[in-house]
Parts: sequence; structure tokens; C-alpha cells
Amino acid sequence: MSTAAQARSEIAERLDGVRYPDIPRDVIEAARQKGVVILHGMSDDYVVLSGAFSDEAYGNFRLTRKGLLTGLGATLDSATDYNSVHGDEDLRPLEMVQAWKRNFDASAVIRSDYGETGWVLGTDVPHSTFRIMDDDDLHSLGLVIAVEELPVLTELSS
Repeated sequence: MSTAAQARSEIAERLDGVRYPDIPRDVIEAARQKGVVILHGMSDDYVVLSGAFSDEAYGNFRLTRKGLLTGLGATLDSATDYNSVHGDEDLRPLEMVQAWKRNFDASAVIRSDYGETGWVLGTDVPHSTFRIMDDDDLHSLGLVIAVEELPVLTELSS
């Protein structure tokens, strides 16, 4: 088992059976140090990422080795705003969109759905799972992903 797989497995074991909504701070810190991301549903409307990345996501989302991939709309808005300030001849807005596309190609889809059985998270990248409990009942399952096991961004050659 690789070091990354071992780290995510260890973090998932430490979290298994945790009480909703409390993820112990010492486990979050250990995950951060080991390059591991903890993903779990919060309430009924968003997913929390902690450890190597701290963020929130709504619905399905994409994860890169740098964190959440913002939507194309947000990237286009930033590029348009940048272009309006720096002029039409500036190529940096195009570079922003091209960088987003490269990140998209090197990202992992995280499927998230909240239903009668709580949060259901899924992905095709290597991961470990842990149970989140609400009293004695299963609240939902969380995911643990090692950043090192996410797809690698390949740079365009010039």
C-alpha cells in the first residue's frame, strides 16, 4: 500500500463512527499534515472539505490537487472583469480560461446527493470511507481522499 493510500486509510479509521457534526480538530490537523482531504455532508445542503483543503461545495463538484475547481462561469466572469480593466489586447483572460480547462481535465468528479439515507458521496478516484453517526443511527458516509492520488495536471508544452 502506498504512503498516500495508507494516510487516507488511517484518517478514515480515526473518523469511523464520529458523531454528527463534529470532526475532531486533531484528526483534521493530521489530515492536513498528511495531504489528505476529508469530505462530508453538513446539514442537508452542502459538503464540507477539511484537512489538506478547507472549503464548501454545493451539489456535484470537481476536485484538483490545488483544491476545488471553481465553475467555468466564475472563471469567465473573472476573465471578463480583468479584460475590462486591462484592455482587449491583454491575453491574460484567455490564459485564465485555458488554465481552467487544464484543471478541469486534471480534476476528479465528486458526486454528492442528500436523500432519505443522508449524504451519499461518490467518486472514481481512490478513496476511503467513514461512517458519521447521529446518536446510534447512521447519518451518512464521508470520504477521505489523498491529494497525491488525484489526477496530475499536465502542462501544455510551448
